[in-house]
Amino acid sequence: MSPQQYAGDGSVYPAATEPPVRDLGVVHTLRFSTPDPLDHCARALDVMRRMGFDFLSMWARPSPSAGFLVHMNFVPLGALPPRILADRVSAFIGISEVELELE
Repeated sequence: MSPQQYAGDGSVYPAATEPPVRDLGVVHTLRFSTPDPLDHCARALDVMRRMGFDFLSMWARPSPSAGFLVHMNFVPLGALPPRILADRVSAFIGISEVELELE
């Protein structure tokens, strides 16, 4: 079958493909507390994208201290160290308790 798959009513959707297998490198974790997870997660993802890091996963859960605890897993690619990501996210207004776990 071609790279496109046809669904009912004539709609065309891209067919699901397997991502290429590659070496992920070392996975690091960034955690922070925020009262506004939608805004801060989007901004943190944008910083991560601009730094050229490979995003792996993210979750946020309610926290009694600051609204929400956000947990992001990523692989640093390129010349910038992961500490710069933590520094940039900690500069967001409203962010607290920033922790970087280097594995």
